[in-house]
Amino acid sequence: MKLPSDFSETLKNIHSSIIGVEGWLSPREVDFLAVLAACPTAEGIVIELGCFEGKSTIALAKAIPTGSNSIVTVDLTISEALMDNLRRAEVEDRVETLQGNSIGVLANWDRQIRLLWHDGANDLPTVTRDLEVLIPFLADGAILAMHDVLNTS
Repeated sequence: MKLPSDFSETLKNIHSSIIGVEGWLSPREVDFLAVLAACPTAEGIVIELGCFEGKSTIALAKAIPTGSNSIVTVDLTISEALMDNLRRAEVEDRVETLQGNSIGVLANWDRQIRLLWHDGANDLPTVTRDLEVLIPFLADGAILAMHDVLNTS
């Protein structure tokens, strides 16, 4: 898969859009997510577990190809700050927000996934349950990316 010809401009746009957005992603991690979103390896949607105030959400939404399927983000709290950040970055129309605990929200999941970005709860039981629910929906060639994998919790 080749990067889009305007990808360096996309990265600049992403980095300028996330200035002041709270979160724990490094610039390198933002770039990594943008590559994953910009270069689909399978059919389906992008799903994000854990969005906080939207730093990774914005990176994913700005990098997905125009006309692509949306991004679904799931978090316990869909905050005013998140929604303001999505509006300011002009990606609110590309992001479907689902509020609640991932297990409850995903109980009736039925959509094919091309990219699963897990940045939600870090405890083993929750991550295990999230993956048990979503792995059957990963398309052939889909990517599973996880944050905080070295977290001691």
